[in-house]
Formats: sequence, structure tokens, C-alpha cells
Amino acid sequence: MVEIEKTAYPRFSKNKKLTEHTLQKIYTPSVDEISIAETHTKDPINKLKFLILLKSFQKLGYFVSIEKVPEQIKSHITKTLLLPEHSEVNYTNQKTFQSHKQIIRNLLMVNPFDQKAQELAQNVGLERAYRINNLPDLINGIVEELIYNKFELPAFSTLCRIAGNCRITANNNVFEQISNRIPEDLKKSLEELMKIMANNKSSYNEIKSLPKKPTVNNLSDFIAQYKWVLSFGRFDQYLIGITKSKIAELVQEARAIDVKGLKDLKLNRRIALIVCLLHDANTTGADNLIKMFCKIINNAHKQAKRKLENLRKENKETIVKIMELSCDMLDFIETRDQKLLEFLEEQVANKGGTQNLKKLCMQMIAVAKQDHLFLVSQYISSKARRVCFKVLNNLELNSATTDFKIMNAIKFMLKHANHKGPTLNISDLDLSFISAAWEKVIFVKSNNQEVIRRSKKPPQFCTQFVS
Repeated sequence: MVEIEKTAYPRFSKNKKLTEHTLQKIYTPSVDEISIAETHTKDPINKLKFLILLKSFQKLGYFVSIEKVPEQIKSHITKTLLLPEHSEVNYTNQKTFQSHKQIIRNLLMVNPFDQKAQELAQNVGLERAYRINNLPDLINGIVEELIYNKFELPAFSTLCRIAGNCRITANNNVFEQISNRIPEDLKKSLEELMKIMANNKSSYNEIKSLPKKPTVNNLSDFIAQYKWVLSFGRFDQYLIGITKSKIAELVQEARAIDVKGLKDLKLNRRIALIVCLLHDANTTGADNLIKMFCKIINNAHKQAKRKLENLRKENKETIVKIMELSCDMLDFIETRDQKLLEFLEEQVANKGGTQNLKKLCMQMIAVAKQDHLFLVSQYISSKARRVCFKVLNNLELNSATTDFKIMNAIKFMLKHANHKGPTLNISDLDLSFISAAWEKVIFVKSNNQEVIRRSKKPPQFCTQFVS
């Protein structure tokens, strides 16, 4: 049976001491409640019993014998009613106990856990069991629905039994559903995975083994493993209608069981676990390849941004000096003083001459206007480039929409991966999805029919400029 501590089933804590605030807020009978108790009881002790039963039910949602109510709560209610602290409050008369319970149900408009409540619990448990496999979560869902529908909660053991039966029923239906979709020849191939090979291992254990972390250095091994798993086929079609959370939990079960334990299972369950494991291996392998590709590109963008920022910082002083010189020029022009103009010419000559200064200004303007994109390709090494193409070649890419522009561009890129020329003709390719910033980087100037195969190097700053 599930440990009650792992669920949301209401209960009194055995060791936790209640604060005075909690006692006052939750366990202090109201004036109306005391009035109702006086209406239905004949003496102070029965009134105390009634109110202890009422306040404990309001907290738990089910009735417990007064002996199981913490002494702190009983003592607090006793003091509230100004009764002697050691009053005997146990129900010795079962008829009185049952009568008080019914009065409390009527007062709180709560129905007993009857056949209707049991059907609700089973329906809720079964519905959730098709989505999740964890018993505490199933129990929590049933508890939540019973409380919402104003039903008294049953014993915890009853909830465990209902949740357990729901899980068994749902899982058996899922196992059967998956197994019935698998062709017989494929079932035989899946059964072969459990055979022990010469190295005392099985293919099933090979699939269970976690893949190495995908990096540039172990890409070949990773792709080989991915292809091997993919050779068994794709299993998406056999898992249609099965929730992702249920598949994930079946994968977890498949990873936890060994070949011997797998053989002891019924055929439907065994096939379902193997199918979920292979599906997960396919998905995880593809996800890791995509992550590797994205990581290479993201790192290149980060380094390009960092480099561009460094270029701007390194040449900040140069930019300031040129701006100061420009201000001086404006001042000199305003004075229209011949001697000052001669002095300006001398200053320009000392700083490299008109042509050199113009060239330097143009270079800095270019970098100031540039995005980091023109630097990205410099941070993708030849090895990383080969990895990117290899990843794309091993993935089955599809467009999520009816727009195939990006897919066509990827196919074009893969087709011309080994092209040696400096540019590529793209007259038959629609690249309208490319942003204006990228257009400046990849298109040949004044010609949107050709793209640059390798990005140009960034403008070089003149480092000879001195004041």
C-alpha cells in the first residue's frame, strides 16, 4: 500500500505541535456551531463530543474516533466550552456516534461514501490512470474530486485499492492497444532484442544504456548508435492516443527492469515496454543531434557578439579623437580665419592625412552600423561545419507548415556543401524569409541572385592613428 505521507490524503500529524493561531483559526467552534450542538445534545459532555467530531471532520473530510483526535485539539475545544480539562469524551454509545455523524453531514451538506461516490472515484481514477502511472497522484486526484463533489472521504486503504485497480485496468488496456497495433513480424523482431549475445549482454540492455553526451568529438559514435536504434523503425504510429506522460512512465519502467524481469511479464506488457523504450531512444537521439547543432550555432553567435563588442571598446578612444577633430573643424569653419584653417590642415596631416582619415572613418562607421552577424562564420570551425552538415544529413526534417522555403534552402545547402567557388547561384531558390540583416552578410552586393559561400572578414581598424 502507498505511504499516506506521499499523498494529499488529510490526516492529523502525530508529532507536529499546533500553534495557538492554528487552534484559534481552525479548531475553535463558532457561536452557531455551539448553538447547533446544544440543540442536538442533552448534556455538556455530548456537546463536547459533537463539536470535537465536527471540527475534526471539517479538517479531514472523514470521521475518526475521538481517541485519534490530538489531545491539543480536544483540550482547546474543552477550554472553549469552559468544561473541566479531563472530561471523558469517548463515544461509548454507537447509536449516539452515528446520530452525530448524520447531523454533521446534513449541516455541512456532505454525502456519505456510498455507491455513487465509489463510481465517481473509479471513473476519476481510471481517467487519470490513462495519463499517469503514479499511485499517489491517482489517489490525490480522487481525493480532490470527492471533496469537490461534497462526498465524505473513505478510508485510505479503500482509496489505495481503487487507485490500484484503476491503474491495472488502464495499463492493461494501454498494453493491449499498443500490442494489437504491432504487426506479428515486428513483434518477433522485438522479442529477439531480449536474447543474450556472446558478450553476455542483450540488445535490450544496449537500448537501455544512456547515450553518451553528444559532442563534436563523439559525433560519429553517437550517430552510429542513433542509426542502429532507428533501424528498428519508428514507433510513433503505434503510440497514437497514448499521452506523453504515460509513455514517459512506461519508459521509466522499461529502464528499471532487466531482461529476466521483462521475460516474466505478459506478452502485451512486454511488447508495450519495448516499443516505448525504442520510441524514447529515437526521440532522444534526434533531440540530442538537434541540440548539438543549435549549440554550435549559438556559440558562434555568442562569440561573434563578444568580438564585435570588444572591437567597439578597443577603438572607443580612436572614435573619440576623430569626433574631437570633427568638432575642431566645425569651429574653424565658423571662424573663417585663414590662419586657423592652415592650422587645421596641419593637424589633419599630422594624423595621417585626409585620405587615411576618411578611410579610418569609413571603417569605424561600417563596424558601428554592423550587426554581429558578419562575424558569425569565423567562429564556426571547419570541423564544426562538417558536424552541422552531418547532423542535418542524418535527421528527417519536415516543415511544420505548408511553407517549404526553409526546407528547400536546407536541401540546397546540403546539395552544395562541397562547392568550391566563392559564390553560389540561387536564381531558383526563394530566400524571402531571410532578414534584412542577414541579407547584407550573405548576398553578393547588387546581386540578389548570388550568395557568398564564405562570409567576408570584418573591416580592419587602422591601428596607426595617434594623437
